[in-house]
Amino acid sequence: MKKEIENIIYLTSRTKKLVERKMLENKAKLQELSRSVGSTGADTDRWHSELFRTLQDELAIGHAVSQITKITEGEIVLIEPNKHDTVGLGSSIAVEFSSKKGHQNTLTIVSPLDMVMEDTPLGWISSKSPIGKALIGRKTGDEVAVEIPKGKVVLKIIDVFPANDLDSEEKID
Repeated sequence: MKKEIENIIYLTSRTKKLVERKMLENKAKLQELSRSVGSTGADTDRWHSELFRTLQDELAIGHAVSQITKITEGEIVLIEPNKHDTVGLGSSIAVEFSSKKGHQNTLTIVSPLDMVMEDTPLGWISSKSPIGKALIGRKTGDEVAVEIPKGKVVLKIIDVFPANDLDSEEKID
């Protein structure tokens, strides 16, 4: 049973769409670059520059692509807005940091895979980050002390509500 759980890939529909689009774009770029090499008088500096940028894009999303294309070995589960009052994947949480009394921030819990994508929305945090781990399972009114690289922070959970930006494409295009 544990092996099945390990093969599940959690991500937002936003990330899935972005990875699929990037895969198609990069495939088309690589095909175009291959054709241009064969053409006479190809600008080799431009070709090398384009190839380098395309390969950089491929590396940046490589992990996501490799995870998503292993569907036969696992299952993709799209993160849905969490409608429970307990923090989990798909929750948005209004928090107040102890160092900023009276000032609220909204955080949204997503998978680590969602965090490696370009233009990750502001406020998204990985479920595997120190703050994400500390918030999961908590409820409105709880206070959480978290050790982060800059030191210890204390967060008070003001509200837990379903995330509304999990499939947002406003920054994708």
